[in-house]
Amino acid sequence: MAEPVDVAKTADGAVVLAQVRWGYRAEINLCYLVLDDAAVEVLRANPPQTGPMWSGDEVDDAAAQRCSRHHGFGAEPVDVAKTADGAVVLAQVRWGYRADINLCYLVLNDMALEALRAAAQPRTAAQRCSRHHGFGAEPVDVAKTADGAVVLAQVRWGYRAEINLCYLVLDDAAVEVLRANPPQTAFMWSGDEVNDAAAQRCSRHHGFGAEPVDVAKTADGAVVLAQVRWGYRADINLCYLVLNDMALEALRMPQRPPRFMILRENYGCGMRVDATIACWGDNRAGQASAPQGRFSRLYSGGDSSAEPGYWCGLRADRAAVCWGDNRAGRASPPEGQFSQLYLRDSFACGLRTNGAISCWGDNRGEAWQPAQGQFTHVSIADSRGCGLRTDQSVACWGDIASPPEGQFSQLYLRDSFACGLRTDQAVACWGDIASPPEGQFSQLYLRDSFACGLRTDQTVVCWGDNSLGQTDAPAGRFNSVILADDYGCGLRIDRVVLCWGDNSHGQTNVFRNQQFIRIFLKDDFVCGLRVAGIIACWGDIASTPGGFFTRMYLADDYGCGLRRSQSIACWGQVTASPPGQFTRIYLDPWEEKYRCGLRTDQTIACWGDNTHGQTNTPNGQFTDLFLTAKYGCGLRTDQTIACWGDNTHGQTNTPTGQFV
Repeated sequence: MAEPVDVAKTADGAVVLAQVRWGYRAEINLCYLVLDDAAVEVLRANPPQTGPMWSGDEVDDAAAQRCSRHHGFGAEPVDVAKTADGAVVLAQVRWGYRADINLCYLVLNDMALEALRAAAQPRTAAQRCSRHHGFGAEPVDVAKTADGAVVLAQVRWGYRAEINLCYLVLDDAAVEVLRANPPQTAFMWSGDEVNDAAAQRCSRHHGFGAEPVDVAKTADGAVVLAQVRWGYRADINLCYLVLNDMALEALRMPQRPPRFMILRENYGCGMRVDATIACWGDNRAGQASAPQGRFSRLYSGGDSSAEPGYWCGLRADRAAVCWGDNRAGRASPPEGQFSQLYLRDSFACGLRTNGAISCWGDNRGEAWQPAQGQFTHVSIADSRGCGLRTDQSVACWGDIASPPEGQFSQLYLRDSFACGLRTDQAVACWGDIASPPEGQFSQLYLRDSFACGLRTDQTVVCWGDNSLGQTDAPAGRFNSVILADDYGCGLRIDRVVLCWGDNSHGQTNVFRNQQFIRIFLKDDFVCGLRVAGIIACWGDIASTPGGFFTRMYLADDYGCGLRRSQSIACWGQVTASPPGQFTRIYLDPWEEKYRCGLRTDQTIACWGDNTHGQTNTPNGQFTDLFLTAKYGCGLRTDQTIACWGDNTHGQTNTPTGQFV
């Protein structure tokens, strides 16, 4: 008995519940047996009945006499655990003997064994699965801020009893963030410690995670948002779980609340904290005259320099209310309750709370005559619409071909065609597009003249217009695909980027043997954030600043990025940038002639074209910015609004009140 001796196991013999080892009192030269601390703690917390009984024919007086003569102790049962005050014996061991192999062994008494087995029964998924896999009794950190100071995400065990399956799931708060801001599905991990060798080593030890493990999905379960994988630190012999790079980046991004302010060319509207709506600026068609009442959502449609636009809102009682230019009746919604509205230039549609669809406004192309039935998802284009019914069939109306029969999980609509991902993961398309290839797919990507799909085996295939080679997708396994109008790029599982299609500006001349975390496509160039945080671009813009970056923002002819130091650097047709440290960059979304940044002290800096005073920013602290081509607005930390720039139509004469 030089090593601890097992004296109690689970009923199936798979797990040791208790061991005894020798203790020694030198002052009286006494050897004695003692139960391990964990087992003693269990027995003290749940004291068993003090019945000194042993089950089994092998544990009897004869065994005790035989084995005690051989080992020199144990002719009588031996106390191995007592209450903290030593007054009550909680457990004893006694000799058992197996004659077939001439083996003496120690056995814990029945009452103590029963108490230990009862305590060992898993009461939660964490208890059950952590006992089996050797980790996860408490939630496990898998993502932190860049400085390691704040935990951003944890995983914990879940358990499905009907199939005896342990699985990991990301905490609710992190899942909510990822669902609100879905990351690219590029499942890659940075760092030398996270690799195949670590996965094999740690999965052998824990019986789990030889391959990356899904831990978060979209609400419908169709798309994986995050995975974890093993990392290993050899210096301290430590296995640990790490969230994939794209999910980690999404969690590290400053999480902004939903935006309830919308700016148009010459006017804007915002929702106050009391749920009322206030508008300001050009009011020639009543678009700045918001109705009274409380609202939950705000929508905008049909705005141009030639004609004013219109707004719609969902009241707290789910009724739809619209105001502004009402040509063709686009600002005259029907009565009833709605869960979602869809506004286009000349008409609007709404998904009612009972799942039916109603449209109003211009009936050109019969887009206002929606299909019948109950729907869960609707996509609306300029003269057509398609919806996914509750029975997972698809219905379309307006200027588009009829969809095929069958059940679908995802629906994609473009100007001249539509595609759907069937529940069996096959693809169907209808309208002005070539038939898709056979096979099973996990994700579809559509442009106006061609489409690509990521198969379940992670290969890419494309179909449709191939006049510029845009359907000649390369071989290999990919994590994600991004398409521009006439070309596409994919991020392979080894983080290498491959591009195909139109190369008139060098867009497909990718840097060889470089690994990327994320890529961004514009019409004439591509930029990517490499694993080390370095930016690389190719195409019309190839020269980039040195240094390490965390985020990137692209316009049509330039880009700006946030360095790890939180300073800004720009490249391309714009190279100037303001001094200071920033948390976010905003680009003029229309003409892209100026840009603004929100500093770490929450003040604003804008630079670029100042024809209309767009860079003459107000003083004060802000939490969010909203830009148009000629003016901008910001939400102050006290939740009031301040605007600057062109005021020809009163668009910087902001209303009073606090806004969300």
